Amino acid sequence: MSGMEIFFESAGLLILFSTAAIVFWYTRETVRMRRVAQEQNTLIAEQVRIAQRTHELEIERVSRETEKERSLLDPVLVFRGGTSGGGKAKMNFINNGGSIKKISVEPCGDFRISISPPDSIHTGGNGAIMLSKLSSSEEHSFKLRYQNAVGEERVKVFSRHNGRFDESNVQPECLR
Repeated sequence: MSGMEIFFESAGLLILFSTAAIVFWYTRETVRMRRVAQEQNTLIAEQVRIAQRTHELEIERVSRETEKERSLLDPVLVFRGGTSGGGKAKMNFINNGGSIKKISVEPCGDFRISISPPDSIHTGGNGAIMLSKLSSSEEHSFKLRYQNAVGEERVKVFSRHNGRFDESNVQPECLR
């Protein structure tokens, strides 16, 4: 073998090993970059999930606060005593909620009903519900229509059981 052949063979081997080393290094670097990218994607996905959950919780909080503020606008009628007899009843109440105006009552059944005062009842104000032409065996329900302090038209349903009024979540068939 001549000196030139040895030189070219050595140079070829050197180039081959250098290429193999570069390919090996590039492969390792690519694998490392892929791993880092996957970790970053996982972290970003977790941040997005946290941001979404935080947003959902904020929406729930704002919704609760809005509903609480709205409930402060509605009346809370606390019935306190009254009289009944002879097909008539009068139930006194105090409004522990928001002030209301443009008040009307609508009976469910064959009886008459009125509210006093009919124009407005302020927070802490007293009033009365008067019923007449009552049958003693009936449950008596009625709608209370009013306008709250921000001008929203609202409706509440009340039922009378055993001489006592309570706000009802179930609307009687005749009031639908």
